[in-house]
Amino acid sequence: MNTKLILWLALVFSGAFVCLSQTPKAKIYETHSLKGQPSVAIYMHGFVDSSFDAYLVEGQSQKLLFSSLPALKSQFESVTNSITATNYAKRASGKNTGEKMYDVYWSTDLQRLALAFHGNFVAAYDCQTGQKIQIKDCRENQSQCTALGSVIKRFLAGEAITDAEVEDVRKRSYSGQNNRSTVVVGTKSTVELPIKFSGYKEFYTFVARQTFDGMEPADHLVLKLAADSATEIITVESKELPYVYLVTSHFYDGGIYDKIRGVQGNGTYFILRPLAEDFTALNTDRGFELIGIAEGNSCKLAYSDGKPRFVTHTHVSALESVQGIYEWNGKTLEQIK
Repeated sequence: MNTKLILWLALVFSGAFVCLSQTPKAKIYETHSLKGQPSVAIYMHGFVDSSFDAYLVEGQSQKLLFSSLPALKSQFESVTNSITATNYAKRASGKNTGEKMYDVYWSTDLQRLALAFHGNFVAAYDCQTGQKIQIKDCRENQSQCTALGSVIKRFLAGEAITDAEVEDVRKRSYSGQNNRSTVVVGTKSTVELPIKFSGYKEFYTFVARQTFDGMEPADHLVLKLAADSATEIITVESKELPYVYLVTSHFYDGGIYDKIRGVQGNGTYFILRPLAEDFTALNTDRGFELIGIAEGNSCKLAYSDGKPRFVTHTHVSALESVQGIYEWNGKTLEQIK
């Protein structure tokens, strides 16, 4: 056979072999190994705005499982050190890396694996079928992360979960704290709008209870929350509702990252109706009613057939946002979409 042809074939086949092994151009952050199973390698891209990918490693071959894994604790309702489960893969740190980022667990039949970030399941993979479930970094809000984490836990336990079911959970849970005029406070009870507050301290204590999972917040946290949040006075073309306060909740906790709204800006809006008899008089400090709670990263006043309404948009991805409509019904701003 022609010598050049042999050399060319050798290069082609060697190149094809290299393509089978996806070598990431990043720094290895940590590895997770369970005896007899492929290991999972976590690679870190960047430094200030770091992102993390997971690869399945078998011998010299590496396969990309998940890109842009969640890496911010504020994306989740709560964080813990670990999850108690069997078939825990032992972690080994990469060179010059920081704190532990992820845990890896295998199913009882060793067919599926799942990744957890500070006690929250964030991704799962079926080695036989190739099915994947993943929470993306800064894509899903806290409600979505909680709901999808439960799905991943069931998947790891061996349940059959369809992709359609995952997407349904993702969509239904994006505004999981709100259901028309009824609002979930923390995790234990519900209250009906409107709610009357005598002043700002009482109102921001209520907001803090929602923000901090229903716990009774310390005064310094309430003060930080009130200082970080923004209030806009909006004039409304309505005799019943001449003007409102639109409060955008923020919580920086002394830093520069908003722990409520995150990178995408999604979060809660509180709409208050002042109870002053005459907003031009001096007796305006009569408290106010909470008449609406909305979710999104924008909230604008609009009208439909003369009725005031607030329209929100929640950022889901670069190409998708979800609209919410909260219309005045004479008593509250009722969510109609």
